[in-house]
Amino acid sequence: MLGSLMALGAQEHPGKPVEHPSKPAAKVTAEDIRKGIQAYIAKDTQLKGGYFLIWDGQAKRPRVLQLVRVHDKLNKLTAADYERLFKTKAPAAEVYFACCDFREVGSKATLDWTFTCKRHPLA
Repeated sequence: MLGSLMALGAQEHPGKPVEHPSKPAAKVTAEDIRKGIQAYIAKDTQLKGGYFLIWDGQAKRPRVLQLVRVHDKLNKLTAADYERLFKTKAPAAEVYFACCDFREVGSKATLDWTFTCKRHPLA
């Protein structure tokens, strides 16, 4: 009986067209990455009282930041670079990164912080 149930469940909608046809992946642009990073930072900043908060592992202290700009240049990490930097297996998804300039609240110093993002195809 179990074998019969498994065979019946193998078809999503028997006799009907495929519900989730695959589409060719759209090309990711630098503007897509920049907008995605800006949207993430804006949402996080809104949730945290107008500041972007991070933990600085080198300085061993929190940083209270405000975004100055996201750099225009789009960079794509190779699987080898990803594994070297993050000490873990690279994901199947494409990984991009962009540098961002932040100003620390109460300081004139500008910090250059790098954001990575994975490409997730939209259905």
